[in-house]
Amino acid sequence: MNSREKNVERLNIILLTIRNVNRLLVKEKNLDKLLRGICRNLTKNRGYYNSWIAIFDKSGSLSITTQSGLGDEFLKLEKLFKKGKLTACAKSALTHSGVLETHDPASECTDCPLASNYSDRIAKTVRLEFHKRVYGILTVSTPKHFSDNKYEQELLEEIAADIAYALHNVEIEAIKKETKESLRESEERYRSVFENTGTATFIVEEDTTISMVNSRFENLSGYPREEIEGKKKWTEFVAAEDLKRMKTYHVKRRKDEESAPTEYEFRFIDKHGNKKDIFCKIGMLPGTKRSIASWMDITARKHAEIALHESEQSFRELVENSLIGIGIIQDNQVIFRNPEQQRLLGPSSSLTNPFNFENIHDEDVNKVKELYQNLISGRAQTLQTDFRFYPPGKRNFKPDMKWVYCRASMINYEGKAAILVNLMDITRAKELENLLLIQDKMTSLGHMAAGIAHEIRNPLSGINIYLNTLERINKKRGGTKKELDIIQDIQSASYKIESVIRRVMDFSKPSELRLILKSINEPIEEALKLSAVTLRKSGIKIIKDLEKDLPLCYIDPPLIEEVVLNLITNAANALRSSSREKLIRVITTSDKRNIIIKVADSGPGIPMSIRDKIFDPFFTTRNDSSGIGLSITNRIVTDHGGSIDVKTSEFKGAEFHVNIPIQTKADKK
Repeated sequence: MNSREKNVERLNIILLTIRNVNRLLVKEKNLDKLLRGICRNLTKNRGYYNSWIAIFDKSGSLSITTQSGLGDEFLKLEKLFKKGKLTACAKSALTHSGVLETHDPASECTDCPLASNYSDRIAKTVRLEFHKRVYGILTVSTPKHFSDNKYEQELLEEIAADIAYALHNVEIEAIKKETKESLRESEERYRSVFENTGTATFIVEEDTTISMVNSRFENLSGYPREEIEGKKKWTEFVAAEDLKRMKTYHVKRRKDEESAPTEYEFRFIDKHGNKKDIFCKIGMLPGTKRSIASWMDITARKHAEIALHESEQSFRELVENSLIGIGIIQDNQVIFRNPEQQRLLGPSSSLTNPFNFENIHDEDVNKVKELYQNLISGRAQTLQTDFRFYPPGKRNFKPDMKWVYCRASMINYEGKAAILVNLMDITRAKELENLLLIQDKMTSLGHMAAGIAHEIRNPLSGINIYLNTLERINKKRGGTKKELDIIQDIQSASYKIESVIRRVMDFSKPSELRLILKSINEPIEEALKLSAVTLRKSGIKIIKDLEKDLPLCYIDPPLIEEVVLNLITNAANALRSSSREKLIRVITTSDKRNIIIKVADSGPGIPMSIRDKIFDPFFTTRNDSSGIGLSITNRIVTDHGGSIDVKTSEFKGAEFHVNIPIQTKADKK
């Protein structure tokens, strides 16, 4: 057979091989089987001595290899490729189109572990490419005398193109399968999420028809799915009072999604006509006129909110109308005070101090500070005490001083530590307690007064008898007017002593006043006259500043005289050891409601700590005093419906203020 006949015979074999490969490409869908079948067909009928295919992924890593005619020798090349090392012919073929022929592999491909298998043969390598995507390489070997055969090269390129096309189809199918699987998984996830949202979820078409619902919507509405989807409109489930509003939202949402609210509440009607409160959350499905809505039944929550609101309202009414002053302190600021505590302490503001220590009675400041510090430092959770304080603007003004019982506890308020302060006004209770104490003292005073009466009245009666006798003798012998005046002055003083004794005896029980309409200056003048000599001998200067034309008022003049006399005597005693100029000033004035008597001195004054005790019976700071003078004075003023208080005088000493109401006798009754 000549050379031409051999070429024709070989081309026929190659054509048969291509035909078999094409049949395989059409029938075989499994990629591994396809590639193995191609290699077997290429070496069948001795078309090629051997063949192998190497497929690489997009990152360049070896993915698949198959061969025919090389046996275990091919494992060496496969191992090399797996390490990422390519032979020179493989690198060249991957970067060039067409068939690459290696005429003497043993000398030209020294890095190829298969080079020794190509003795007297030519290696032909072509890349597998489709639409610029290179999938790998195909290598076959032929006798040397079949080199540079143009037709065979074209046929080999055709086989490579068909293989690349098959690889492309496999890749596309894999992508389709992956996409389909992803879509299936996505749909399953979507359906799972849709079904298990925890709320009644459904899809609404533009015409308000409900096209899809989950089981929660079935439970909410009372209808099975098959009676809802495609058959009912969402408008059938909305109460009449909310329908117009929600229809407007539906239309607006489809024109401009942002023009309608995405969350709101409405009343829902189920299959049985029951109304429920619903919270709706709704949005448009992108690129469609459909919307997806989620409805949550909040009926129970609404009822709970109403009940809570009513409970809070009731609690607030209790707090607001409580007779206990309730307040809350947080972050060293007063953040709440109920009306009763505001009445006691004044309204709260951002600048209100927790405890206004300036208005607390001097004797109680330390214990209130200690209570507050123990609470905020965590040393105690609940503490209680009582203390005195003066309302704002009434510092040291005794008539307005209040007693309160305070209970303070640590609480949690709106997530933060706070102090709950309860204040109870116990002023009246303290006053009653003080009155009981005074009553006990008055009992003792009564017993003492009876003894004084027996001890003093008898000699005083004798003195009065002698004075009367002396007065008659003086008249008979024609005594001088001065002598008679002295006798009468002594008689007047004696009568006053008797009056004082009687007053002491009656002090523990109310007495009937002998009220007459008179200027209050008259008994004051009598008291000044009676004490003038004693004051002069003590070096005390009296400053008299009695306002003329004072309104007349109903008073018991001897008792008012006794009040002024007691106050002057007290002032004189205070000035006894004073090194400063000794001054006593007596003032009368009036306002719209009261006649005011002021007795001021230049003595040492009365300490703030004892000012609320000086009117108590038997309270005294002197060893030579019984402590009943100011208590008698207080009782007389109180019987007149007035009040007495002590302040600091212009001379830095004490200044007593006596207020007698300007009243008619009818008012007294």
